[in-house]
Order: sequence, then structure tokens, then C-alpha cells
Amino acid sequence: MKHTQPQPQPHTLSLPPTHFAALSPTAHLLAHLTQTPPTRPSGRTPTQSRHPTIHTNSLSHTNGSAVVRTGDTTIVCGVRSEILLVRDIPNYRPPPLTEEEEETDEIPTLALLVPNLVLQTGCSPAHLPGAPPSPTAQTLTHRLLSLMHSTRLIHPSCLRIYHPSSSPTALNKKIIAYHTLHISLHIISLSGPPLAPAWSALLAALLTTILPHAYYDPDNDRVLCSPDARKAAKLRVQGMPIVVEFGVFRGRVLVDLEAGEEGLCGEVVAIVVDGSGGMDGGEEGVRVLRIEKSGGGYVGAGEMRECVRLAGGRWREWRDAILGAVGD
Repeated sequence: MKHTQPQPQPHTLSLPPTHFAALSPTAHLLAHLTQTPPTRPSGRTPTQSRHPTIHTNSLSHTNGSAVVRTGDTTIVCGVRSEILLVRDIPNYRPPPLTEEEEETDEIPTLALLVPNLVLQTGCSPAHLPGAPPSPTAQTLTHRLLSLMHSTRLIHPSCLRIYHPSSSPTALNKKIIAYHTLHISLHIISLSGPPLAPAWSALLAALLTTILPHAYYDPDNDRVLCSPDARKAAKLRVQGMPIVVEFGVFRGRVLVDLEAGEEGLCGEVVAIVVDGSGGMDGGEEGVRVLRIEKSGGGYVGAGEMRECVRLAGGRWREWRDAILGAVGD
């Protein structure tokens, strides 16, 4: 019997995609985007976003709550109301009240909205156990507060508590206290820029917030909250602004960045849009409320118009997800 020797196999050097991405992330992303058609490592196209999933009223001891998940990012938001008495406010000046309930500066002046964002330990490889707190959480908290003020998300009249003996007309009402909304956001897992999903979680939680009926008790000289749920009122949220973020990598605009793409984009654009003014969120119906841009010089007028168009489509996705969860 004739025995044949096995032929030696040529040595080949091959790496799985995960190792290739860790060793050379720039070349890995560029190799995907130069394909025909261009595809990102996650399988999405450059302008395709991750589908959001929202659950509301998930926390029992809050006035409103929401859990938002998009891709591998999961954020929990809870809203809790506390009473701020007017007599405890130094140098308090009553706002000018009108029949039309015009906007006043009570919310930013009295700090009636108090957000706080926490990056949970282990939510991403950048947040390891035992590491000192990073300034990322403080920066995000400030950006969320700034967005709530600039978009006028909450009308001050929703947070006022009037004296029962006040005149029924708006001009003669006496304010004795305010509802202060403490908004806590916890990032359980993070994959990509956190501003857009954090804002959507905050918005969904506010849309489910129900404030108890607060009244003045003259016997105890205190403001109390009624336990009767029938007297509670739903918080009125003005509009539905949504944050959409973009990144530019080698002259290519990417929508809804992931963790592996965020650090490779030298130019980042965040657009706040609202298409809730009776339109369907198309390019013509979207109002641009705010634009933030940092780094690079690729995005010009033409690219910015395209980003606004893409933001209109993303606004419709978030609107359908939020309203589907809230039930309105």
C-alpha cells in the first residue's frame, strides 16, 4: 500500500474583523465605507440610524419615567417633583402675569428644572470600576439643561402653585409655590454619543409626568399635595424637539455614530429639530432650533442642508417611538 504524505499548507495571515477593528480602526472603517454600496461595520448604511425602543412608566416611585434603548445604548430617566415655597426664595419678584400666559424667565431664574446624569460604572470600556468621575457627565447635564431652556420645553404656568384666595383672573393670581422637577438620568450601557438618546429619554419621561394637585393649608401654613389621583394634572410639554447627531469621517457624513466610529470622526454636528407644528416632519416642515458643530471644515451650506433633511427623517422615527410608548 502506498502512503501519500500530506502536502504542507501555505502560511496565511488572516485576522477576524474584531481584531482588525481593534488593531487599525481607521483602516477598518474606511474599508467598509469604500465598498459598493458603502456599508458601516454594523451593517448600516452611512445615513441609516439605529431603531429606538422606548418603555414608559417603568419606575414606581416617580412622577414620570422612561427607558430608552437604541443599539447598545440604554438610558433610564425618572422625574420627581418637589415643592419650592416662594417665601424660601431670596429676593423673589413675582413675574408679570397676563391673560395670554406669555413666557417668563421663572424656570431658568429659579432653577425649576434640575437634571442630573450619571454614567454607571461599566457602562462602556471608558468607565471602569474604581475610576475617578469624568467631566463627561457634568458636560452632558449642562447641555441637557441648556436645551430645555432654549427650546422652552416646559411652560412656567405648569409649575406654578397659586393661593386659593386669589382672584380667578390671571392678573390677580398670587403665586405661593412652584413645582421643581428633578430629572435623573442613568446610562446603563453606552455605545456612541450619549446626547441624543439621553435627550429622548428625558423627553419621553416628561411626557409621562403627572403632577399632584398642590394646595395651601392655612391651618398649618404649608403647601400640601392631594393623594387624589383624579385631581392630578399631566405636565404640558411644548413641542417635541429631537437631537440628531452626525459625524464626518474622511469626507463621509455618518448618522447616529456608534462607539467604534465616534473617536474616528474629527468633525461632529448636532442638530435640534422639531416638526410637531402641524407638519409631518419633512424637510419643509422641520424647524431647526439649534445647531452645534465642532472640529473640521467639511460641512458647508450644502452638507448642512442635507443633514437637516436627514434630521427630519430621524425626527419622525423618534416621534413614532415616543408617541407609541406614551400612548398619545
